[in-house]
Amino acid sequence: MLLALPANMRAALVLREVYGLEMAEVARTLGISHAAAKMLLSRARERFRERRAGRARDLAACGRGGRGASRAIPPVCVRGEGSIEVTGDA
Repeated sequence: MLLALPANMRAALVLREVYGLEMAEVARTLGISHAAAKMLLSRARERFRERRAGRARDLAACGRGGRGASRAIPPVCVRGEGSIEVTGDA
């Protein structure tokens, strides 16, 4: 999921959330203004949440989402003949 983000969003998210840099340090490292870094990080977090939610829906639809998950196999889960695979970001 993280690798699916654009490079600038991924960099902002990793610098802030993984390395724990202050926002000013994120901005300086990326060569952008403080305001631009805040907006970029906000958009990166939102995009990451959307992708994570989409992945959870795909897994639940494929019957891999735990208790109460549907056992029907929707098209998103089927690839080729006889093989079942969740498509989308890992």
